[in-house]
Amino acid sequence: SDLAPSSFSLQPCYPNPFNSATVVTYALPKRTLLALRVYDLAGREAATLFDGIQEAGRHNVIWNADGQAAGIYFLRMEAQGFRKTGKMAMVK
Repeated sequence: SDLAPSSFSLQPCYPNPFNSATVVTYALPKRTLLALRVYDLAGREAATLFDGIQEAGRHNVIWNADGQAAGIYFLRMEAQGFRKTGKMAMVK
């Protein structure tokens, strides 16, 4: 079986800049409560990509940003004391 990652991590999303969708890749060393949310520059929540219990391992989630305005967005990952924010740009 695949060994669980040794630490929490959030990779830069790809592609970035993106046109309508981008892939978020992250890793969890253990089963944990996870929140992945996207915010716009004004701090408004644009999307919730995950909110709940997630198993250990490496995971991908796609943010389909159709209907969102072009511009800069921030992806925030919070899991068991781990917090990381990534920046992404949507172009139309």
